[in-house]
Amino acid sequence: MKKLKLTVAFEDGDYTVFAKLHYDRAPKLIEAIEKAGPFTNPLRHARICESEWMLSTPYLGVEDENYSYPDPGDISLHRPGPHFCGWYEKIEPLGTTDIFASVQEPDLEQYTKQMGRAWEHPGSLMTVEIVEVAE
Repeated sequence: MKKLKLTVAFEDGDYTVFAKLHYDRAPKLIEAIEKAGPFTNPLRHARICESEWMLSTPYLGVEDENYSYPDPGDISLHRPGPHFCGWYEKIEPLGTTDIFASVQEPDLEQYTKQMGRAWEHPGSLMTVEIVEVAE
């Protein structure tokens, strides 16, 4: 089974999390991410929505596939940018977004703790890739 792998190189050590890919909601986007990856860029904290991180992405060249309101653990592509957005706590979103992956339980608690550190560690590098994992 393939999953989205996110690795953040914080100053005090790396953090890696795997997210479920939503092939039923965004198959073309996932295919484009897989072709573009792996890629690494500086991680930013999106203070406007509080519990959100952002990461610039290469141009992926796909049309919107679904728009929904995010929940904690959701990861999406935001077209103006383009950049990935990830939510790690419940927020009042500014609008809908193209969700393609989600961090699942039991990883959500640690994901919330680690991704909240993006505010304190601006510019930490995040590597994004789609990998095969054993289930």
